[in-house]
Amino acid sequence: MPPLAVDPAVTAFRRVTSKQWHALSGKAAINTALAIFKENHPPQADLIGVEAAEYLEQFIAATQEHIQRAHSGYGGVRWLWYLRRAPDAFFSGSYGTTIGYDRFLAEIVSSAFAREDRSELATRITFKVDDAAIRHVASFVGRVKLLSQLHILYRRVGKGATLDARQPILVARTPADVENAIAIYDQRHDRSHEFFGSGLGLATVEPSSSDFVEAAERFGLTAFLSFGCHPSYYPSIQYPDANGAQMEVTVEARHMLKALDLRNVLQPFDGEAGSPEYLRDVASLIQLLVMLPALMTQAPWAFGSILQQGYFFCGAKRLEALFDAYLPEVAAILTRETPGFRWSTTAAEWLEDVNQVNASPWPLIAGNVCRQYAEQYLLDITGSSHAFLQRLEMSSRPVKYLM
Repeated sequence: MPPLAVDPAVTAFRRVTSKQWHALSGKAAINTALAIFKENHPPQADLIGVEAAEYLEQFIAATQEHIQRAHSGYGGVRWLWYLRRAPDAFFSGSYGTTIGYDRFLAEIVSSAFAREDRSELATRITFKVDDAAIRHVASFVGRVKLLSQLHILYRRVGKGATLDARQPILVARTPADVENAIAIYDQRHDRSHEFFGSGLGLATVEPSSSDFVEAAERFGLTAFLSFGCHPSYYPSIQYPDANGAQMEVTVEARHMLKALDLRNVLQPFDGEAGSPEYLRDVASLIQLLVMLPALMTQAPWAFGSILQQGYFFCGAKRLEALFDAYLPEVAAILTRETPGFRWSTTAAEWLEDVNQVNASPWPLIAGNVCRQYAEQYLLDITGSSHAFLQRLEMSSRPVKYLM
């Protein structure tokens, strides 16, 4: 097996025991709940229906503001750099989707932080993972998990639960028969989201550099998406060394690539009703995901970075030159399937469009997938994939799912 490329930050996070992490994150969550409760007294001890929902909306907004104040010392790029290296165990919960939801929520909340941090190294973007950083990340995750719990309470109140607001840690109470019904629904919902997007015909792509070189030579109606995966797997790939020369290494891949035939997305009505309305919301994401093989070929570090972190960095001038070169061809191919729809053909147009794909922590919506850091862009491919599929799911479109 080729040598294993070790990410020192991942190793540093794994040295933190689960007990240490949960003590730090739990303390932050409790202290935040105490502070919010003190400033936002409930009208009465037990709340139901609209009254419960309104109080939770107030509590959720106050919690989001508290997180923003407490953690704005790091910028959005630095936060994503940390979060994509933190172990899944730090986000675990009662259901399988808890890890995904809480990690996703943490990433979305972090995207709002505007500060620009200084990298520890001049040659590549990296940040310190010392005791202070670990404590700050643990506290952030603890507060985000509190926010996630409030989202759960809001959904349960909507299913008929009574909100017990006697203590700062709010609780939803239901009769036993209703509780059992909610538990069955949540478990089914949990299982259903294991296959999110599978009805569109997503196919797992083998992590082979040569296959992507071939795909880069001819653009088509295939988008390449990235998703976090658990457990990790260990492919051997070509990766540039410190001098830029290609060498074969083994990486711990925490993200996997999938291919999607776009014809069912671009032509859900078999061409009878023109372009779907949702297309304007996902056009920039589609173009990015179609161009991904070419971008990985021109930026040879991108492939390994996506497999490990779900994103890659690219110098602003280099990225703009690549997009100016590739977008006209991609736009022409997509226009054949969507006559009358205007696709971006320059980097400036694409950047303007993709910056309209905004994230939201409540309701939870992916976005903010192109983050600028000094003279570089961070292109979040996993975030783009979620934003793309989520907007399809949210739209009223009759996309043709494969049976």
